[in-house]
Amino acid sequence: MTAAVATIPPGFNGTDVAWLQLMIPMDGQTLALLDLARARGTDPELKRLAARVKDSHTAELTGLRRLLARTGLPSTNPHEGHSMPGMVNAADLAELGRTAGAEFDRRFAERLREHLDQSVTVSRGEQASGLNRDTRRLAAAIERLRATQRADLDGVTPP
Repeated sequence: MTAAVATIPPGFNGTDVAWLQLMIPMDGQTLALLDLARARGTDPELKRLAARVKDSHTAELTGLRRLLARTGLPSTNPHEGHSMPGMVNAADLAELGRTAGAEFDRRFAERLREHLDQSVTVSRGEQASGLNRDTRRLAAAIERLRATQRADLDGVTPP
């Protein structure tokens, strides 16, 4: 039995598709993490930062999904259930849900920092190896924004 191989449309390459299929769940699953900051966080600056990051992720998801739709590939998550750097999962959320106060803020900041760093890494890969101009352009914008968000996070909770 052979696995079905998706055909990548002209104007895109495997890096473009892989980046889109990774960034969509990375951003989407991080929204739940960011919601926890509002509900359980104690540091007002950290909560404000989480709200700004949530707004940017929500907006990015629109562009990411639009680009994935242009490929004609399904919007299913090929990374469902995977444990990957920068990918918030159910275990992370459950662990954070059991913490409160300064301990929550510290653990939340660790998870967010990991997500921001990994987003920069994979976005650089897209810019270096992707084919589609719009996808590379979005990756560049996300890389710049994540670097700014990381600096803001480090200003609120030093690593």
